[in-house]
This record gives sequence, C-alpha cells and structure tokens, in this order.
Amino acid sequence: MPEGDLEMLISMGFGKVRAEKALKRTGHKGVEPAMEWLLAHQDDPDIDTPDPAPSEVAGSAEATDINPAQVQSLVCEDCGKRLRNEDEATMHAARTGHSNFAQSTEAKKPLTAEEKAAQLEKLKEIRERKKKQKLEDEKREALEKEKIRRSQGKDLGKLKLEHQQREMEKAALERKREKEEARVAQARIKAEIEKDKAERRAKAEAAKRARENPGAAQVVTTPKEPEKAKAAATPKEYTTCRVQIRMQGAPPATSTFQATDTLEAVFELARTKIQGVPPHFSLVMSRPHREYTIADAYMSVKEAGLMPSAALMLKKPL
Repeated sequence: MPEGDLEMLISMGFGKVRAEKALKRTGHKGVEPAMEWLLAHQDDPDIDTPDPAPSEVAGSAEATDINPAQVQSLVCEDCGKRLRNEDEATMHAARTGHSNFAQSTEAKKPLTAEEKAAQLEKLKEIRERKKKQKLEDEKREALEKEKIRRSQGKDLGKLKLEHQQREMEKAALERKREKEEARVAQARIKAEIEKDKAERRAKAEAAKRARENPGAAQVVTTPKEPEKAKAAATPKEYTTCRVQIRMQGAPPATSTFQATDTLEAVFELARTKIQGVPPHFSLVMSRPHREYTIADAYMSVKEAGLMPSAALMLKKPL
C-alpha cells in the first residue's frame, strides 16, 4: 500500500480504516479512485469497520458459461446491487447478510464528470465541515485549559497572599516582643539605678548626721518632731550634675551637665578635653563601683547615678 496515498487521505480528514479500505477496494490505483469509492460508500454502516480476515464469500456465484475474462462485475441476486469485484461482494455480504451473487459481463458504470464533480464538491464540504469542527473543538479545549490555568493562578495567588500575611503578622509579633523585652530591661535598669541612688543618699545623709551630731545615731525620733524627720527622709531634687574625669598622666576635665543630658555628652567631654584619649575607653566610678561603656551612652546622667556630682576615672582598654 503506497504510504503517500494513505497519508494524503488521512490529511484530508478520512479515518485510517476508511482510507485503507478505500485504497484496497480500488486496487491501490491512487487517491482519486479512493476518494470516489469513499464518496460512494460514505454512508455504509460498516464504513468504519476493519475488513474481516480473508475468507470465501458466503455462498458461491451461480455457475454460468461466462468466460472469466469477460466478467466485469458481480450482481447480488438478493437485492440486485451491482458490485465491481469480489472485495465489494465480500463487504456487501458482511454488511447485508446476502449470500447469492452472479457474474455479469456488464461493468458497473463509473461516475460521470458531473457526478464526480458533485461528489468532489460534497467531499470538500465534508472536509471543511470536519476541519471547522476540529478547530472549534481545539478552541473549546484551549478555553477550558485557560480557565483551569486562571483558576490555578488565582489559587496560587491567594496562597501566596495568605503566606505573606502570616509572615507580616509573625514579624509584627516579633517586633512587639522585642520592644516589650527592651522596655522591661530598661525599666529594670532604671529601678536598679534609683535603688542605688536611694542607698547612696541614705548613706550620705547618715554619715552627715553622724559627723554633725555623733549622738544622733542613738536618738530615737519622738512624736514631737514628725516634720523634721519627714524633711530629713525627703531627698533633695537636683537639676544639674558636676562631673570630673581623670586620666593618669593628664590634667582632669570638669564640666556641669543637666540632669537630662546623656552619658554620650560625658564621653564627649573626655574626648575633647583630655589629651591622649584612646578611641575606645570606659569611665569608672569608685563609690559605688560602676563602669560605664559606650553601650550606656543612651542613659541620662541622672539615670546613671551621677547626680549631684561624680568623679570618674578614664579606663583604657587592656
């Protein structure tokens, strides 16, 4: 079977079974005879049924005195239909169940030019209709695929948006937690500073009273002096702080700061007023012992416990 003819018929819209059957029925004489056969048999109920295995046609042709060379066709005696050859007779028998055939010297009339043109035009219409149907099916399939793609895209976008929302909420909670931890730590530091200042004030007041009146330590405050005791217990509120910074081998630097000034200003005093200050250093207060580094620069001098005055020693790194 010429593969080119088969491919040509398939490309025109005919199924493979129909194309093979048409080429076989026409003796593989080309596309044109096969098309004519397909046009003539396109409405056969078994047009899409593969040929059965080779076998003898049911029944036998009626014996005649016709010379085999003169046989031009076969006639079905059950229905009168004229058939070109035994292949057509076999297909006719399989399709109809008829079993009585006779040989004939009369050939089956071929299609006239007008009939052939009409059949070809009809074939073109069928081919165009099938092509149009195929295009519509492909378009419909493409639309369905696009709908599925868009639906999946929307679902993916929704999942991505939900993930971003969760990440934002997680980051906000983390920032809130860090802020709360910083607030608690700062409050603890302030409480420790206030406690230390109160202890120092109490010690200073006790030492002062001991110096002024050595026997005052044993004197118990009587109910007659409540105002005096209250005044002694109330610390004085200072608004300025006098700080002196010393470094071995250099003159001291002294300045007055507001209670709200930060330790950064104190560090700046050391950098600008004392010669030979290294890039990194700390400030140490002896009583009570505290060491301030640049990490404490955000604290005010009041929070650092330097009020009302303090003497600091500049400590170089080891």
